[in-house]
Amino acid sequence: MSTVAARPALRQSQSEVVLHRRDKFRVESFRFIVNQLPSALKNRIDANTEIRNVFQVVTYFNYLTTIRSSARRMAQTYSADLQSSVFPDEMVQSVAPC
Repeated sequence: MSTVAARPALRQSQSEVVLHRRDKFRVESFRFIVNQLPSALKNRIDANTEIRNVFQVVTYFNYLTTIRSSARRMAQTYSADLQSSVFPDEMVQSVAPC
């Protein structure tokens, strides 16, 4: 196992530190990633929220009106695959107690 000795940063003045090129690249890359993290997480949360809203019909069976509106939203999202005039009623029939 080899260890790499840390290179000391050069000091130009009391308050300014000059980093070696490799260390400067690491610091600037880290800062860029940290700066981009909040917006990337927000985008991911928004996408997951949208997916959850579309597929809510599959997981939320408490009220028939909620099932019908969720099924309508899912049929609109996947209009090429689901018939919006029939799908909400089919979902209500599939989960309604006999």
